[in-house]
Amino acid sequence: MNDATTEETQIADNPRTRVRINTEIEGEPAKILLELKQRGLVSDNTDAVNQGLLVLYDRTLRRDLARLQLRQLKEVQ
Repeated sequence: MNDATTEETQIADNPRTRVRINTEIEGEPAKILLELKQRGLVSDNTDAVNQGLLVLYDRTLRRDLARLQLRQLKEVQ
């Protein structure tokens, strides 16, 4: 069994999945993070990462839906 399959099984079976991220960001993303914290839009780094991932996931789902709708429309024509 490969790692991806193992991870998928663990995620599906675990109601509280956790991932540790230990990294540094530099440049423009770092400036954006500091500005968002200063403006009170994110409370801390974890909040910023969580919000960013949720927005990225939402955009991805919307893009996938739009592609699917376009494909279905083309099939109907």
